[in-house]
Amino acid sequence: MLHPLQIHSLYKGTLRVLLVLLHDFPEFLGDNHFSFCDVIPSSCIQMRNVILSAFPRNMRLPDPSTPNLKIDLLPEMHRSPHIFSEVDAALKAKQMKSDVDEYLKVMLVSYFLN
Repeated sequence: MLHPLQIHSLYKGTLRVLLVLLHDFPEFLGDNHFSFCDVIPSSCIQMRNVILSAFPRNMRLPDPSTPNLKIDLLPEMHRSPHIFSEVDAALKAKQMKSDVDEYLKVMLVSYFLN
């Protein structure tokens, strides 16, 4: 059994490594965000937020306080994100692939509620 101080040190060390990756290699975190978030426990909110805040260096984020900002008109919204993870495998492992495929065909919001 690990001592709580050991767990805290492991968490802090992992968070520091992720912050270095965010600073030096944000594309790596962005491209592999699905794999990382799939294995990080939901209780590690700060760790997930670090990964999900990564964006490519050549991308300029819009100012969210801009009046009348139309997100759907931004050129970045028309480019698909890079995902280097096997999303299909993750959906199959959770036995959700057929449900998601069916939803994408039918596009009914209530499909998952049944």
